[in-house]
Amino acid sequence: EVHASPLLEHLLETAKRRRALRKQCLRRAERLHSMSLTHKHDVHAWPSFLRYMGVLSDATYLTMSADNQKAFVTPLGVAAARITRGANSLWLGSTLLPAPLGHDAFGALDLCASEVAAIIAAMTAEVRDHPFGGPFDAVEAPKELLPESLEGAVAWLGDERWHLAELQWRHGVNEPLPLSLDSMLVAHKWASGASW
Repeated sequence: EVHASPLLEHLLETAKRRRALRKQCLRRAERLHSMSLTHKHDVHAWPSFLRYMGVLSDATYLTMSADNQKAFVTPLGVAAARITRGANSLWLGSTLLPAPLGHDAFGALDLCASEVAAIIAAMTAEVRDHPFGGPFDAVEAPKELLPESLEGAVAWLGDERWHLAELQWRHGVNEPLPLSLDSMLVAHKWASGASW
């Protein structure tokens, strides 16, 4: 009889230990698999990180130590990091922050409140599949669509955007730089007191 065997307790203990070892092996295999997935991501993330560092350094958001071993965030970098609404904080910070941190769109263009609202709306518009904001780009807008008061601002921002796009391209970074015409026009009308 199997049930009366003197080895029964030993066999049950061995089976129990085998089940525990099998579970432990499965857990370790899962952990190794997840570690390998993380490692694969890390391998691809490092070159991307270095490209972004290059853009931030060239745009004066970071400065590097003399031996290039340490990066220091500049006041412009700190200010841009605090900008949380927009597809590209670098784009917003470099154009909207006052000098000496940024290029000071507001000071350079002498904008009124409705024009400031229009510019911010255009630069923070949601981007879909196009690095410059999509088919309704303010820089490419026909003159008759743009309010005359915004023509200078759009031209200035277009130049600033190309400068930043060149920096990003040089370092292999592809972040959106929107300047949405439809968002600009709606915000301008709304801030100017248009009734709906």
